[in-house]
Amino acid sequence: MKGKPGQNDARIIADSRPVVGTPHPPFPGASGPHETIPPSMKVRKEAGVLKAKAVSSLRRATVAFNSYEDDGRVTSVLLHLQHGFEMLLKAALVQRKVEVFDRKLGGPSGSRSA
Repeated sequence: MKGKPGQNDARIIADSRPVVGTPHPPFPGASGPHETIPPSMKVRKEAGVLKAKAVSSLRRATVAFNSYEDDGRVTSVLLHLQHGFEMLLKAALVQRKVEVFDRKLGGPSGSRSA
């Protein structure tokens, strides 16, 4: 006895879809979807500090975006996002051994020298 017309077709389509909630690992040998750095690569101390600052700024941007206060929302969100992405970029550059900090001045290099 057959079911309703098209019922079996829907089951076949549903069975061929990927299972939601099982993302692929980012690289071969990764233990899970949240492991983004291969085990053989160590994070440099300065890169870790910059990454922590970036995450903090991105969280502050989220708080500012979800705030009840409308005054300065756009400015605050853009400011925190810009700082967060700048810190992420510097962390990536430091991790790849690119000179980001000016040793003579003791601070970050300007955008002209980058």
